[in-house]
Amino acid sequence: MKRSPSNGTALGRLSIAAVGLTWLAAGCGEQPDTVEIKQGEVITWTNLTLMNNWQNYWGTSNPPAVALINGIVTFRGALKNPNPQGNIAFVLPAAMAPQYANNMVMEATLSNNVDGALLAVYKDPPPGVAAGSVYVFQDGIYPNLGNEAKTFTSLDGVSYDKDGGTVIGPPGTDWVSMYGYRQNMPNSGCTTNDCGVYVRLTSDGFIRFKGALTNLQGSGNSDFFLGTLPSSQYIPGQNVTIPVSVGGLDPAQSWSALTIYSTGEVFVNGNYPSASAMTSFEGASFSKTNNGNVNIPLSNGWHAFSARTVKIGKYGDVVRLQGGISGGTSATICSATNPLPATYRPPKTVRIVSAANGPVPATIVISPSGVMTFEGPPVNVASVFLSLDGVSYAW
Repeated sequence: MKRSPSNGTALGRLSIAAVGLTWLAAGCGEQPDTVEIKQGEVITWTNLTLMNNWQNYWGTSNPPAVALINGIVTFRGALKNPNPQGNIAFVLPAAMAPQYANNMVMEATLSNNVDGALLAVYKDPPPGVAAGSVYVFQDGIYPNLGNEAKTFTSLDGVSYDKDGGTVIGPPGTDWVSMYGYRQNMPNSGCTTNDCGVYVRLTSDGFIRFKGALTNLQGSGNSDFFLGTLPSSQYIPGQNVTIPVSVGGLDPAQSWSALTIYSTGEVFVNGNYPSASAMTSFEGASFSKTNNGNVNIPLSNGWHAFSARTVKIGKYGDVVRLQGGISGGTSATICSATNPLPATYRPPKTVRIVSAANGPVPATIVISPSGVMTFEGPPVNVASVFLSLDGVSYAW
């Protein structure tokens, strides 16, 4: 729901710090060796060189890899680390560096529907840490790694935009930009010294966000209005809810959701103390087109939550879902007898973070057979509302 403003106590800004990490030179762990060429855009997948005892999850998931697709740094696969020597899992290839050196915090799902975040560091990395290092953190226990992160960390659905975007502003009451997190980006239409979040429409019809904000008044300010989208080309026809990482580099690190209203207003909904410390827009996205999309075959009473149609489409190597659903009587959204069409079925099982009624986190699970389920909240919670917006995976 939309909220009205109030006052509160100030919060300090966040900073990156070394957290007992061991940096290993390139050449340790898995070697990058995968190159694929797909129809249309030439897409190169590079297997990631892992370090600090991080390993390929193997089994049902793709090997950890990265590609640049339509200006988006896109991850796939999954990791594990039974005996971690540090939070840095890998260093990104030089081609994945953003146009301007900045840091990106991206929401990820771990084992047992626990959430976490990936931090890609390009701005002021700590001594001994290479630019492009990617850290894994688990929500609620920063900077430690719990059993959920050690057991399974999904890269599926994780992404950030390399460059581009138009500023969203001015921010809502008491929300300000953050040093090191896309602050005052050139060529974005920023006309102040306090621009922090940005939006762009991709050539394949998707709205993409980047940047971060913090609220100096803290969680006492219950108006969690973050700004208004700058043009109708970015505004959805119906309300959209997408998961994001909040809290930043702090034990407050947690999960929340953005709601983008059909008026263009953007609010953060849920987990307000953490959201006020930092709300990251990195990787948040939703579909603005029906071109190339087909209806998702829903099972077990699931149906569209609103007039926003429930669809799926494939663009290059990336499959993207859209819409919200409700009314289900089971955690199975697409059954074995009514699966996703073959074109959209991943070759390996993917697990992607989502948002359910509350909001609370949910994990969307899609198998190579086209069966789609969710994990996390009880069925009676998710059946009120379960968002598929922002859910994507690549192969």
